[in-house]
Amino acid sequence: MPGDSSANAGGPFSLPPEGIILDEVNQDLIEQALAQTGGNQVRAAKLLGLTRGTLQYRLEKYEIKEEAE
Repeated sequence: MPGDSSANAGGPFSLPPEGIILDEVNQDLIEQALAQTGGNQVRAAKLLGLTRGTLQYRLEKYEIKEEAE
């Protein structure tokens, strides 16, 4: 029903009742994408729907160390 804020938006994720720490989720997803791509930032950024520059910004923000390729 339109305007019903309790309706699920139909996304693939459900917010747990206790909530989440979004920065932790973002950091984990970035680390997973880098692991999946063997550390390739361009491919990891594409997996996440980010530009390489945005990925690099978040690597610095979350202090994620770049692994040797």
